[in-house]
Amino acid sequence: VFELKLQSELGTIVISDQMLNGLDNLGDMVEIRLKKANTIDNHPVYDVQLFANGESIAWHNPEAPVTILIPYVPSQEELQNPDHIVVFYVDPQGQMIPVPNGHYDAQAGQVIFTTKHFSQYTIMYKSPAFTDLASVKWAQASIETLAAKGVIEGRNVHEFDPQSSITRADFIVLLMRALELPARISDAFADV
Repeated sequence: VFELKLQSELGTIVISDQMLNGLDNLGDMVEIRLKKANTIDNHPVYDVQLFANGESIAWHNPEAPVTILIPYVPSQEELQNPDHIVVFYVDPQGQMIPVPNGHYDAQAGQVIFTTKHFSQYTIMYKSPAFTDLASVKWAQASIETLAAKGVIEGRNVHEFDPQSSITRADFIVLLMRALELPARISDAFADV
């Protein structure tokens, strides 16, 4: 397995030699395009597409994730909590879905994320406003980071409810979101 880095002024895309496995009839020329599309709340939307012989084709390959690095200059507020700089996948209906692995690399000056499908992505700053974390100062930064990345949610916008119990099922859902694992239906447990 080898990796290929495709660099442009908008960013870098790192692909593996397994990326196109399973795709037929690609023809003679394959292109990967990274371009700025529209904006959402003054944040640019980056459109990543695969083209074969000039025509856009859908790419989705869970076995060969692609890493995307986009130059990013945080504001002074964002520098206070760089873990709250997050990446969102923008689906065709305009819904924004968090990409939990997205993060800001201060040394590189880039936002880095890995994806298993090409689509549109945007970078934003999310600062959770939970007001009930004083009793768990030791966990506050972790809670806020996971909430910003869409892994966990509070009871509402201002309440996380840190003393509340969590079920095993809730814990598994959080792990699945954090690790970006697909949920599979199974008959293994009679009580699920």
